[in-house]
Amino acid sequence: METSYSLPCFDQSVLTSKRRFLRTIEHCLDAIRDQKIAQSFGESYSPLTISDINRIIHNLEFQNPMEKIWKSMLLSTMVNCELESGASGIICLITLVELLRNYDKHELSSHQNNSLIQHLKDVSKESSPATYSDYLACIHVLFKDNFTIDLIKNALQLCGGEGQLFIDKTYSRETSIELITGYAYKHFIPDNFLLMTQIKKWVKNDVKIILIDGIIEKVSEIHATLEKLHEDKQPCIIFARGFENDVISTLSTNFCRQTLDVVPVIVPYDLAGINQLKDLAVICGCDVISSLKGELISTLQFDDLVEVQKIIVDENRMIIKQDTTKNIVSLHVNELHKRMLAALSGHDEKSKLLIDRIKMLSSQCAYIKIGDSLKERKGIIIDRLEMAVRSYKDIAMFGILALDDISRSLKFKPNDGQVILGIIKRLEILGFNKIGIKSLHHGILKGVSLAESMRNCKTVVLSDHSA
Repeated sequence: METSYSLPCFDQSVLTSKRRFLRTIEHCLDAIRDQKIAQSFGESYSPLTISDINRIIHNLEFQNPMEKIWKSMLLSTMVNCELESGASGIICLITLVELLRNYDKHELSSHQNNSLIQHLKDVSKESSPATYSDYLACIHVLFKDNFTIDLIKNALQLCGGEGQLFIDKTYSRETSIELITGYAYKHFIPDNFLLMTQIKKWVKNDVKIILIDGIIEKVSEIHATLEKLHEDKQPCIIFARGFENDVISTLSTNFCRQTLDVVPVIVPYDLAGINQLKDLAVICGCDVISSLKGELISTLQFDDLVEVQKIIVDENRMIIKQDTTKNIVSLHVNELHKRMLAALSGHDEKSKLLIDRIKMLSSQCAYIKIGDSLKERKGIIIDRLEMAVRSYKDIAMFGILALDDISRSLKFKPNDGQVILGIIKRLEILGFNKIGIKSLHHGILKGVSLAESMRNCKTVVLSDHSA
């Protein structure tokens, strides 16, 4: 007869494993600082920098099961951190090391936690708008890699400070930077349409646009419009919240027969997509058909449809070129920017959504492709570029912080604010003299949360056994 039971470990062994794990992480930081760590690729190797810390921790091997748990907790938090703000995963790690290394000194009660948040706000007041040279100073410390830095510099020179940077991960023989003038969005073409049509790239001029805040349930709702599109051999994109299967089947069958040149695109009704139809309407210069305004899809008039100059659809993006609406888009962006600044007072999710909308309303896009000629180094370069792009967007939007000014300009009481000062000292040891204020703020808060989770963990269930 088999029985299952859990094998727990308590206080002292858990604490010991945390300290061993922490020493390993500190040894990694020291090796990075002294440029004594690299990744081997057969006969060659690539020096690793602080920007590669996720990769380094991922490759660490621990025999002790508890240390594997700490590694998993740390790595998942750092990855999520980095997705929110460029280089904030590094700040999160340094915060964790600072707090756990000074275990008793920095134990945070709820009152002290509130005090820390207030100190972060005080530090934020010392930030300033970033210049191009400020950004370069940050990424030089992050990468110490002229190849990555030159790619970013060239891309920025092409698209300008207001443009968007994208990393194109599709196959490319050579490394290149492609400048595209137009508004870029990730598209959601229905899977069954893609499957039936095998569409890879769709490039059309003078494209009719239909925006529908609802689901197209029957072909009869758009039959008259489709007839006219067929007669005039007019390309068209229909943006809607969804399409029933019969509608997709009709569109895809006629697309394959070349009797219709119509592509359906789903705009999800989620946090990211809820306002996307409105933004698309501003870009294209048209209205959204909505039942909330008492409008029916079936009343759609072909003559009322607007045309955009050009649309490019490929496997992972859609680019809309429409020069005639630039002034209207600019006014719309200014309004969103005002709302974003007002939302920064505490509604992080709201401000993030507004920032993402503003980014998508830029009409200059630089796409960086990494050639397969780089072989095994390609993955490292892509990781670094993604961090550089996120850091650029955050620094441009929120500003920069000069670290050597903080300890002099901010007067903390004894034992007050020492967490932040300790983190800044560790950053300076790694070579940072400037840091993006958003990554500092976001990374510290996530690091504090992770440190408290690890500190309060007194018992660990290692595994289940059968006997």
